[in-house]
Amino acid sequence: AETAEHIRESLNLIRIEVLVDGEDAGRFDADGTIVSTATGSTGYALSLGGPILHPEVGALTYLPLNPHSLFNRAVVLPQRSRITVRLPNASGMLTCDGQRTASVQPRDEVQIASPGGVDLVRFPGGQNFFDLLRQKIRWGLPLTDGTP
Repeated sequence: AETAEHIRESLNLIRIEVLVDGEDAGRFDADGTIVSTATGSTGYALSLGGPILHPEVGALTYLPLNPHSLFNRAVVLPQRSRITVRLPNASGMLTCDGQRTASVQPRDEVQIASPGGVDLVRFPGGQNFFDLLRQKIRWGLPLTDGTP
């Protein structure tokens, strides 16, 4: 079992260096970072203020997790982008789709690349993207029915 001290130590801000296609994209002091596909954009990334991407948009989003800065927003990148995340002086944990997968040590780097799209089965008469958004997160619905 983890001690309270160990948990407190693991919750410190960490410096994250990000490169996109080999170019410096920034350094962030944050709790972590999220990279998502269009399919993953309506999950954890959305709850942190990330954009909703239509499933047919070939894109990745990069979003610092609780950054310690005045202005940081999600960035939408082409799906073919190669994102490199480095931790210059802290350790961390790499989590993929909610599964704890690996420890990341200082000076390690993680490269994220999308090999392409995923073919999904669509049934005739199924819900469209906006129907699903309304069902899941009440997107596009007023707070009241408009009656006084």
